[in-house]
Amino acid sequence: MTLYQLIKEALKLDLSQDYPHHPQLREEVKGIAQDSRRLAAGYVFITRRGEVVDGHRYIPQALEKGVLAIVGEASPAEQQVFNLSIPYIQVADDKGALGQLASAFYGRPSEKLVTFGVTGTDGKTTTSYMLYHLLSAKYKTGLMSTASVRVGQQSLETVGHFTSPEAPEVQGFLAAFVKGVYPCGGGVEQSWVGDEEARAPLLRSRHLHQP
Repeated sequence: MTLYQLIKEALKLDLSQDYPHHPQLREEVKGIAQDSRRLAAGYVFITRRGEVVDGHRYIPQALEKGVLAIVGEASPAEQQVFNLSIPYIQVADDKGALGQLASAFYGRPSEKLVTFGVTGTDGKTTTSYMLYHLLSAKYKTGLMSTASVRVGQQSLETVGHFTSPEAPEVQGFLAAFVKGVYPCGGGVEQSWVGDEEARAPLLRSRHLHQP
């Protein structure tokens, strides 16, 4: 998927209006990331503004790694400071944009699965594993929890701290589920209670809440 196609599908924006004939628009997108340490050539960098750290401070490192475009909430006046030669796509909600971009990049995998999301204070991992083993008796099943990520009997490697995975990680593993599980489904432990919509956007799931 090219940069133009991704932004058009995920954010409903036509980059050819602001960046006519820009060569980056025809380049294939290799990944989506908000963590500058995970960026590589061909990625789209989402510069989220957190309470402590503003992702825009890592734009120089992102440029050195060869990102295709930057997505964030900076105004046109603020963007002038960055002196960019690549597209900067301004959005009103950087968290929402992250989820939309990740889902579109991975082909909206949750729409191809039957998913169960488990939330609550205690017992999420146990409940997720119970669902996983029960469903596995009849279906090929995937599991995403703080303890492990599995597709059938195969364990998938997680990167970094996986207690509260963000949209690119969630959508990436759901895409792996589609390849290894489709059309049956999987269980997802959602340990981000209170911020579920922000962290797991576009996750179509049955919701099980553990008090």
